[in-house]
Amino acid sequence: FLVPRLRPFFRSLRGAARARRCFSAEVQVSQERLNEFLQAEVVFFAGREPKSITLRQILDAKTPEQAATLAYRELPIRYAQRILQIETLPGWQASQELVEVHRLYSENFKDIRLVELNLKELEPFTAVIGTIKGRMKE
Repeated sequence: FLVPRLRPFFRSLRGAARARRCFSAEVQVSQERLNEFLQAEVVFFAGREPKSITLRQILDAKTPEQAATLAYRELPIRYAQRILQIETLPGWQASQELVEVHRLYSENFKDIRLVELNLKELEPFTAVIGTIKGRMKE
């Protein structure tokens, strides 16, 4: 049971992390429960409409903060939609290649959803983007 005034903090994974930092008691979430939260987030983000991004918009993101905001807003939607597209393919789990792509996209989605975007301190977000880039090169 959550105290009513605390409920808004728990509407997202980042909100839960933010609320955890506000209180002295540490909250532990099992890996199974975290996976359930992430699957719910995949469904939520997959239902959102990605915004068309033009080359002009990418070039106009001249500062690291603008580029980070664009990536933070759009990447979860795109990863979530691709994850669900794979999951709708009959027999996808029998294809080693599809299982691997699904794993990569799921890890990327998890990483980007668990990092908090702080425009004054971009290092944690930049590190996640670096991890994603490295993972996709493999």
